[in-house]
Amino acid sequence: MPGLRAVRNCILLMSLCGATAAPAASLTQARPAARPVEFACPSPAVPALPMQKIADLGGRSLAYFDTGGRGPVIILLHAQTGSARSWAYQAAPLAKAGYRVIGYSRRGHEGSSPDTGDFPGRSNQDLIAMADYLGIGRFHLLGTAAGGFLALDFAMEHPERLLSLTLASTQARIVEPEFAAITASLTPSGFSTLPAEFREVGPSFRAACPASLAQWIEAEHSAKQPGTKLPLYAGKATWSSLKTLSIPTLLMTGDADLYMPPAHMARMARHFRQARFHIIQGAGHAAYWEQPAQFNAVLLAFLGSSRPRHLDRNPKGAAKAQGRNLGGSLNVYGASASKS
Repeated sequence: MPGLRAVRNCILLMSLCGATAAPAASLTQARPAARPVEFACPSPAVPALPMQKIADLGGRSLAYFDTGGRGPVIILLHAQTGSARSWAYQAAPLAKAGYRVIGYSRRGHEGSSPDTGDFPGRSNQDLIAMADYLGIGRFHLLGTAAGGFLALDFAMEHPERLLSLTLASTQARIVEPEFAAITASLTPSGFSTLPAEFREVGPSFRAACPASLAQWIEAEHSAKQPGTKLPLYAGKATWSSLKTLSIPTLLMTGDADLYMPPAHMARMARHFRQARFHIIQGAGHAAYWEQPAQFNAVLLAFLGSSRPRHLDRNPKGAAKAQGRNLGGSLNVYGASASKS
């Protein structure tokens, strides 16, 4: 009926315009207000690391920290923009979970000997010398960014020394032509001249966490000595060389990482025999600093699942982390995953 249709149209118009007529209220149901999205920032009070020590390795010295303890050892390798103190948000949580945590500054970085020249495999020799100096046999190894270059190179040269391998936000110096071409395209000409905080830190972190960003910038400015370059590596990482690694491997990167976006790292992960891949939400290239709670939970879950049985003392944080929903994880096991 025309009259009824007109009434309905009138009621609809009243409801759309915000009128308070009773008939409109009976026809519509209020939607709950959307909850504001809160970006998780790390504490701007950067946790204190154990007192820095100096390892005299014969002709060179490396600054390091060591949480001590009798648990399994994990050695942390920093980015080219970092140093031993990059791991302020990891040392205590990993130690609390039962691990002995060691981080050191590579040559040319804060507190260590200057970078006075290089030869292929030098950084591997420094890592072995550090482990031997501290009386460590096998250990878990984590490298982020340029530290991941060294971690993968070491894993290929000395797999017998490792319990597991974690590669975080790293291009890993893969020399496969197609992969290397994509890697190069991600950092075009002029990219390296941009401020480090733009290149390394995600936009959400820069926008939401100014205090923590300032701490990262301060640490970055003092991390590297003038003239320090990326080290020369012993081997070349290819798809075939990745398949030779039989140690448990974790790969993770930030969802806003400009150097190693998730799609590019997933392409690399498919070529490992035993690999897990995880995306850290709300993080750029410095996920360990931008989203340490996520980073640590993913790492602890992986370490707990890759522990040899004879070392299984059930670190306190590992079981709890394994039980969480770590959304974004993908298990990739060699031939079971499609190749790109």
